[in-house]
Amino acid sequence: MADKPFTSLDQVRSEKDRLRAQAALHQGRLGEHWANFRQGDFRRALVLRSIKGRLRGMVGGDAASVAVPILVTGLFALLTRTAGRNPWAKAGLGILGAVLPGLIERVMERQQEQAGADDGTQGGGHLFKEFARTWERIKAYIGERRAARAEAAS
Repeated sequence: MADKPFTSLDQVRSEKDRLRAQAALHQGRLGEHWANFRQGDFRRALVLRSIKGRLRGMVGGDAASVAVPILVTGLFALLTRTAGRNPWAKAGLGILGAVLPGLIERVMERQQEQAGADDGTQGGGHLFKEFARTWERIKAYIGERRAARAEAAS
């Protein structure tokens, strides 16, 4: 009806009713969608399916090199979600924050060694080279912020 002009007020009312019914249908479907996301079992199954799909979709490499970052990321997400309510989660988040930078650096060094090239372009090393550059920038920024805070405090 949107292409043709309305010839009567009844046509306008019927089109509005049709569009309201369509909006109500979509609103109901969206409500069901969000209700599913509120269920812990659904979210857990969704995350597990995505992890399994990621592992199955790998071409080359071993599963552990992909599974460890995924599991660490999942643990980090779980801890940040519960950190406000659970002291064990706060402690775990602190430990993860202390261990994660060293773990990432070791993984990057291992990937660079496996690449076998100094330029870091073979074996996916380019990605890790860019990640290393970004990581160094983040560490420098944090160092600058800490120095500025220490200077402002004294």
